[in-house]
Amino acid sequence: FGKLQAADKDVERANILKRKIPDSHKRRHSITSGQPPWWKRVSTLVGRWMKSIPSKVERLSGEASNALVRALQREISMYSKVHQRVFFDLISANEVFELKAIANNATRAVMNAIGEHDTVPKAWNIRSPGSETMSPSPWMQDFIRRIQCINTIAKTPIQNLGSKPIWLGGLLSPEAFVAASRQEVARTKKCPLDSLILKVTISNSAAPLTDDFIFQGLTIHGAECHQSMLTISDKVMQELPYSHFQWLNLSEFKEDDSNLVTIPVYLTQNRRQFLFEIRLPYDSKYNESVF
Repeated sequence: FGKLQAADKDVERANILKRKIPDSHKRRHSITSGQPPWWKRVSTLVGRWMKSIPSKVERLSGEASNALVRALQREISMYSKVHQRVFFDLISANEVFELKAIANNATRAVMNAIGEHDTVPKAWNIRSPGSETMSPSPWMQDFIRRIQCINTIAKTPIQNLGSKPIWLGGLLSPEAFVAASRQEVARTKKCPLDSLILKVTISNSAAPLTDDFIFQGLTIHGAECHQSMLTISDKVMQELPYSHFQWLNLSEFKEDDSNLVTIPVYLTQNRRQFLFEIRLPYDSKYNESVF
């Protein structure tokens, strides 16, 4: 009986010790004891992303009657919603990794998507249907660059938009922005939309032309373009330097139509989403049909 009494006292002492363990310590132990293999890697990623992502999406000033302002306000509104979601999820996940909170279903889904499946959480998806899927790290780098781009545009006075290069692919609806630029030029020139023709000049210089919009980040496939002249090339792709878009009246358009070839512009390299067409001159030694 003496041994049993001693054992009972040991059990009672152990129970007392358990009752004295703070709840926070038990929660900490329960979280860390079953860490998945990707826990540390994703924890590092989340911490790095939180330091890199802009804290907010800038607001745009300007009259809503301006077509460019309306187009950019839609861009900013869409980016702002996704940014809030991403930023909130990163904060929530970081608190779980730092053992300051227990993951709820939404946070757990984000962590599992990044860590276990190496995919972008569904709530973060801003890419249009048909766009290539990206793994989380490249996606976040692309997203941060997009927010930086839209913030730069938002800080630029609307009358100066044509003086600075814009990453056209950084817009969610680049075709809407190009259409809005046409509307704004028509309003400024007080002429019908149908009377305006798009002239595109490819140049190594970012210096503004007359009433132009400067875009960068466009690529051409199956050909090369030097100083706006198309030639056949064995290269798979060429990144164009600066693309100057000008909306001109018929009377202002001086180029010979017979020396221009129409080129479709797509959102991504998979060519699933058509945006608009541009026309560029080609070397006269080639037949138009080769393009």
